[in-house]
Amino acid sequence: MNVKEQEKLSNLVCLIIEKQFKEFDESKLNELFRGYLSDKRSVTFTNYYHETVLDKQKINFGTFSYQWALHLRKKHIEYLDENYELIRKKILEEKDIYSFFRQYGIDQDGRQNKSFCCKLFHTFLPKEFIPLDNPIMKNFKTEIKKKNKITEMHFLEWEDVIRHEYIQFSSKNKSKINLIIKLLLKKEFSFFRVNELSDIRLLDLIYWYNLNRKI
Repeated sequence: MNVKEQEKLSNLVCLIIEKQFKEFDESKLNELFRGYLSDKRSVTFTNYYHETVLDKQKINFGTFSYQWALHLRKKHIEYLDENYELIRKKILEEKDIYSFFRQYGIDQDGRQNKSFCCKLFHTFLPKEFIPLDNPIMKNFKTEIKKKNKITEMHFLEWEDVIRHEYIQFSSKNKSKINLIIKLLLKKEFSFFRVNELSDIRLLDLIYWYNLNRKI
């Protein structure tokens, strides 16, 4: 994808976020967060998220794969566990998700685990990367394809574009971000630990629940 195409795509993603977040007024956000707390799987996952992302507990990649619904293969999990410290160091020092993907994101059978890379980078660098998954990526891809033909993109390129537009949206729509924070500061929502979450994580959390768990 050339620079012009990427700029066009970024603008489209920005418009989609603006459009989709218009529906999340105070009433709908309250409904969404209450639904989240009543969903056992979401709560279980968020407890794990807090342990590994916020509290920085060491990762066991078998558990990581299960909690993030990644389906990593056993041999690859064993390889990742054996190289945990090297992996952690590479992510924190280089912050290069493409280089990491080439080294650790492809298993012994050639299976590519792109979403795994996004989720692991978010775990170690939660303010700098988003844990992009297929439903969120497809949400944007579907909306864009309704009116535009776009070049097929690598999953990690989608992470880059969507993350950038999350940041832009957060910067331009402080009132919406402040509303989300205000609601999550309520005692009934203290479980979310909003003071420890970045703006891009707040957007991702809403998208994730709305597209993956909400019925």
